[in-house]
Amino acid sequence: MATRGAARYSLSNELELARELRVLAEPIVQQELSTFVPAAVRAVPASRPFSWLARGWQDLRRAPAAWRANTGSIALFGFALAFALISWERISAILFALFFGVDAPPVENVLTDLFFSGRYPGFSVTYIVAGALLAAVVFLVSVVSIPMMLDRAVDPVTAMTTSVRAAAASRGTMFIWAVTIVVLIAIGFATALLGLIVIVPLLGHATWHAYRDLVE
Repeated sequence: MATRGAARYSLSNELELARELRVLAEPIVQQELSTFVPAAVRAVPASRPFSWLARGWQDLRRAPAAWRANTGSIALFGFALAFALISWERISAILFALFFGVDAPPVENVLTDLFFSGRYPGFSVTYIVAGALLAAVVFLVSVVSIPMMLDRAVDPVTAMTTSVRAAAASRGTMFIWAVTIVVLIAIGFATALLGLIVIVPLLGHATWHAYRDLVE
């Protein structure tokens, strides 16, 4: 009972913080929406993600750095991603408190014990589903957001809504692109993070070509 009470207390704190952030952000969002002009999007075939990677690799070899532009909007978008990261940390803490309380598995074997031992199916399914939902939201709002803000003087709200619309116009292609990103990031982690030295810039350049294909 004490564990569940602590979880409810933690959840109430998170809700109070969310309400305070909403009060602070609401004037900014209303101002951005007052100047909102959606960009046209188009559907693309499911084979395009591999073309984005190929052209991204060519860009990476020619010009490893991108031009700096629209830094204010990009910084605000970065804060939005940081908020998503903090939200995931809080969701994780609440799930651990609800399922384990003070009896969580040792940190040394937490991955093996929780997801591969078969002793905690309820937690494993809940944790994976919650993480997948949050990751899907982040993916949808960021498919073309950064390259669009680099290419045009648009605000984060316009970029994120355009990103969602672009993803909705090419659902199958976006699924393949999301799976490709997950596989490449997994390869990066499997190589003791060394692979990410190439994979992260490659994905960044490929995302530029995704933007050019998806947004008119």
